Amino acid sequence: MLLVLLPLGLLLTSKRSSPSRKEGERMKRRITRLVVWLLTVVLLVSCTGCMDSVQLKSRTIIKMVGIDREEEQYLLTLLYFAPQAQAGEKTSSTSMQVIQTRGDSISQAFDRVKITAAIGCF
Repeated sequence: MLLVLLPLGLLLTSKRSSPSRKEGERMKRRITRLVVWLLTVVLLVSCTGCMDSVQLKSRTIIKMVGIDREEEQYLLTLLYFAPQAQAGEKTSSTSMQVIQTRGDSISQAFDRVKITAAIGCF
């Protein structure tokens, strides 16, 4: 923040009471450079791509998928594990679980997995 305020303070303090035309143009160039510099810094900071990142320990990772057709419905069987790391631990324990759902289509069965198990699949 000090780096932003220091050039602004230098621009605003003037030793002469009436600036000449050249000094006015210099001041405009300085202000333009400052604005371009500030916009560049703001864009670089805001476009890092890390804002919507999700930790792997908060995701559910599907290991195997089985699809069966039974009486005009699809049976979807998933084997998944969800890493569960405690705060401050370097290693995590994993819990393997199996879930089965039925649906008229494969996408409907998969949607039911997300609803019934309340998991975000990856």
